[in-house]
Amino acid sequence: MFSRSGSSMILFAFIAEYYLLRARDEYHNNQLKTYSRGNRVNFKQVQPARTHKYLERASHITVIIGTVIWRYGDLIFYKLELKYSLKDNYALHSDSIAKQRISI
Repeated sequence: MFSRSGSSMILFAFIAEYYLLRARDEYHNNQLKTYSRGNRVNFKQVQPARTHKYLERASHITVIIGTVIWRYGDLIFYKLELKYSLKDNYALHSDSIAKQRISI
């Protein structure tokens, strides 16, 4: 179940990226319209705002993390399950050995 959550994580991250890129394109179009009217424009400013830049980066990172979860999520839980099941089996086995020693 955990690995399937990676696919929905990727889907929502792609939707967020789409809207963020669309907002940046709209910002650039507005700057070009302002420049075509003869007003001064700062073309060095690529992002509409500083938070927009951080949101785009967070969206990219979310896509990468979602891809890793989607691909390897089941293996993570398989390893954890195997690790803890071995510990539990060892604990059960050592308890049974201790009970046998007590009864002797």
